[in-house]
Amino acid sequence: MHYEIRVLRQIPAKGPSNKTPQEGRKWPMKMEEVVTLFCYVHGNPAEEVFSVEIGGNKPISELQKAIKAERTEFASVNASSLTLWKISIPYDDIANTDFKFEDSKDMKKLRPIDRISVFFDDFHGDDVHVLVQLPVTVSLMGEAKRRKWSVNSTILPRERPNVYFVDPADQKKNVALLDNIVEGKYVLMHGARASGKSTRTWRVMEQLQESGYFCLYISLTGINFRADEGSFWQSFGSALKEALEDCFGPRGSLQIDTTVPDVKTADDFRGICLRQNELWNLLALKRKEQGQPNFIENQFLVIFIDEFDALVHASDSSVRDSFLGILHTIKITGDRYAVRSVVGVGTFNILTLNTDSRAISPFNISDAFKNPNFTPEQVTTLFKEFATEYRLAIPDDVIQDICLNTNGHAGLVNLCGRAIQSLVVEHTHTLKGQLPYRVWKLYSGEPLGVKIAEYRTFDKMLKSLRAESWEANNLLRTYFLGFCGNVEIRSAAKRDLANFLVGEGVLLPVEGTGNELKFKMSSPYVDALIRQRILPCLDTACPKTAPVKRTNGTYDILKIVMTAVHYFNKDILRNAVTRAFKTPKYGRVEGKPLQDVPRESVYDSELYRVFMNWLVEDYEMGVTGQWHVVTETDPIDPTSKLDHEYFDI
Repeated sequence: MHYEIRVLRQIPAKGPSNKTPQEGRKWPMKMEEVVTLFCYVHGNPAEEVFSVEIGGNKPISELQKAIKAERTEFASVNASSLTLWKISIPYDDIANTDFKFEDSKDMKKLRPIDRISVFFDDFHGDDVHVLVQLPVTVSLMGEAKRRKWSVNSTILPRERPNVYFVDPADQKKNVALLDNIVEGKYVLMHGARASGKSTRTWRVMEQLQESGYFCLYISLTGINFRADEGSFWQSFGSALKEALEDCFGPRGSLQIDTTVPDVKTADDFRGICLRQNELWNLLALKRKEQGQPNFIENQFLVIFIDEFDALVHASDSSVRDSFLGILHTIKITGDRYAVRSVVGVGTFNILTLNTDSRAISPFNISDAFKNPNFTPEQVTTLFKEFATEYRLAIPDDVIQDICLNTNGHAGLVNLCGRAIQSLVVEHTHTLKGQLPYRVWKLYSGEPLGVKIAEYRTFDKMLKSLRAESWEANNLLRTYFLGFCGNVEIRSAAKRDLANFLVGEGVLLPVEGTGNELKFKMSSPYVDALIRQRILPCLDTACPKTAPVKRTNGTYDILKIVMTAVHYFNKDILRNAVTRAFKTPKYGRVEGKPLQDVPRESVYDSELYRVFMNWLVEDYEMGVTGQWHVVTETDPIDPTSKLDHEYFDI
């Protein structure tokens, strides 16, 4: 166990500001006021929204300069070449992958000579206010446009050439998913948040449509699950109609002149799915005219329903029963309906979906498909492509470190890629085309940890853990934190808690026959996030006195550790002998050989918790722990090689 303690510079408090409070309300702006404007660069992820402060009496040309100064990657761009638009759009709308700025109302192009106060005299303080467009011929690094790392957004077919992309179609597991759909099975596809489920969905839809199937994509995001059954069907029907209108009618991609009927009830939904529905007759005629493949037999429609785990949280069980019951009816009725398969896409929680009434779910858990993480080979390929495009030498040990710490989670891999991209842009002259392992480890500690915590997926996970379950957090603390191996949970109540943590993306179920009761931490990065942001809140016990310095101004680390040990949670240590333990092969415990003792990870987590509450919170020091993992190549062979892995926390 290794700990590094750093003293951080004290940050002086800011003096009074002449900026008018603006959060969450409209207000008229005065010429002399300083205003904070939230800006968004067109084409970038929503997480990269940034703010600039500027006086109301300044011209737009000064706003261009302020934006250029705020973004180091604009170094090669002339401020005057930035095109600015005045907008007033909620952040969540920008984060919506289907949102299009060209459909927005009241967009106004800003002229360099106009005053800030003229355009921003009455607006929502918590909206995004300025849309920034880069000149078409300029890239952020002065060369041909390079691809980007896509974080927390579905990679649609049209976006693939512009982002670093792992093609799910190249994976063997994808064949099993396609086979189940073609065979007419109703499939639940589950995976951690931001693990690429929706991206895989669109790729599978593409493959099916190439084979003659017709696919519909519907998301349950925004569907009303909090009201009664009738309100749910109206809300879901509206989403279904919108999906159909993307294909049929005046704005449809198929150029079929028709009107999509309203869908307001369960019967309306059944009617849409009937094989004799007029929409499908028109589609068959259109395909025949264009010489496209005939439908596969009579059941050609595949419906993909994203965010399917929202059904788990339906406040009225009749909503869930009605929806699953209708799908079951369609499945067993046979040739009356055009539906070949329905694919529900969501987190692990969708495997717990069931009905309270006699209605039977159409999904068989044995046919469920787990969306896999990236393999080490796929992560390596992505970063080699990135290194080639950016003319950057990335050592193999940096890529291996990313593989180990992310466990191949798509969102985390892309966050690491974006972090390196920012690092390269900001330190071009000092890095000189090299990314040393030492530089990466310095950056991948606290700076990257902050970015991960702010990332929407993990921010949501942390908020859920803080609010939802003290018992689940305690399970993490007593069984899993600091340990990368498999943990068997035999208690049914504790398995429910473990499944909740799987749904939140904290744990992973161990795959394979005989492992049904086993779970493990999803990745070292998530482990670090829990230890930094959740564990200190569970138990705040820590010393109340300042750490004593030596006469030469340095700290006595041994004394600091000895002081911290007094504040270890005794119950955690006692219970660890039955919950988080190991059996040493050598040496004696209380005079006896082969006795169970707490794992090193138990002491490590407790020490980290005390340091966080004591040194970081009270004295603004920095603490970096090192997670040392030792695994045996062959656990059965006592002479087998030991593998050592280290992760900074």
